[in-house]
Amino acid sequence: MNHISVGFSIHRPEIVPVTARIMEQHDVIFLEEPPEAGFEDMLNSSLGVEDYLMPLDLEYPEFSRSMCYLERDLYARGKKLIQVEPFVEALLSVHEFFAQGNKPGDLKRNTLPYFVYLVERNASGALLEYYQTAMIGSFEQTIAAVKKFARADAARFRLRDSLRSQEIARQAGSHPVHICRSRHDSLLSVAAAPAQTEGFIPGCSRFSGPGRITAAKQASPHLQSGRSADPGLCFSSRAVL
Repeated sequence: MNHISVGFSIHRPEIVPVTARIMEQHDVIFLEEPPEAGFEDMLNSSLGVEDYLMPLDLEYPEFSRSMCYLERDLYARGKKLIQVEPFVEALLSVHEFFAQGNKPGDLKRNTLPYFVYLVERNASGALLEYYQTAMIGSFEQTIAAVKKFARADAARFRLRDSLRSQEIARQAGSHPVHICRSRHDSLLSVAAAPAQTEGFIPGCSRFSGPGRITAAKQASPHLQSGRSADPGLCFSSRAVL
C-alpha cells in the first residue's frame, strides 16, 4: 500500500535512534535545511562531522551532531539525502546582501529575497511590538499584539512551507507532481505516486523549523488540493513542510 508517514519529534539526541528506525525504511530523504557546501563531503567521511558543523549556526548542537552520524550511516547504505530549505537560503542571502553595505531599498522588487525580507521584517516587527506592549500596555492591548504577531508569523511560515513544497516536488523525480492550495490555506493533501512509495516526515531539523520530509522508493508523492488517494493523508502544511 502506498503511503506517507507523518511524525513529530523534539530536538534531543535520544530521539535520533527512533528516527533512524523509520528513516532507514526509505530511499530518498529530504532534509529541512539549506544546502551546505560540505554536506556531501561530510556524508562520505572526507570531512569530519565537527568540521562540518563548526561554521553552522546551530540551535541544537548535540542533536545536530547525532543526526550527522545517522545521515552518514544512511548514506553508506545507499540512501539519497537532499537538503531543501529555499526560504532559509534566501534569508541568508539577504543577510549577506546587507552585510555588504546594502539597504532594504536596494533589494530588487518581485524577487524571492525581497518577499522573504518582507515577511521576516513584518514578523520580527510584530514580535518586538508584542514585547513592548506586554511590558507597558493593557491586557487588551497585549492580546491584540499577540494576534498581530500570530498573523505575521503564520504568513512567514506559509511562504516558507510553500517554497519548500515546490522545491521538493521539483526534485522528487520524474513522476507527475501537482501542487496548489486547498480550499483551506492551512491544509494540504498528499497522494502517493503510482508506485511502491513510502514517505516519512519526522519533526527534526538542525535549524528551527517544522520538520524533515522523506519521499521514498524512487517515486514522488503528489501534493495536491482536495481529497487525497488515501483519505487519511490530510494534514496541516505546518506539519508537512
